[in-house]
Amino acid sequence: MRHPAIWFAPVALVLLALFPLPYAYYVFLRVAMFLSCGFLAYKQWVEESAADKWVVILGALALLYNPIFPIHLSREIWSVLNILTAAAITVHFLSVRNR
Repeated sequence: MRHPAIWFAPVALVLLALFPLPYAYYVFLRVAMFLSCGFLAYKQWVEESAADKWVVILGALALLYNPIFPIHLSREIWSVLNILTAAAITVHFLSVRNR
């Protein structure tokens, strides 16, 4: 789980969503973020053998971006959530890298 692309790809995708893009991109973003955050949460759970704070945070992000039951919010709220998501994934990367 140490390859940086696992973290940087979702961060880049979510930051790109701050720009006005076609609706199809945001559908793609939901799928990509759901899978990325779900994968990171699972790997964190396997490595820690328990549900620590990162499992909960990443799992919550996976649910927030889930494409099956989408959460409809305003563009302004999504912009804030996208920035917070990028920050959370970056901090998770830094915490895993320092182990």
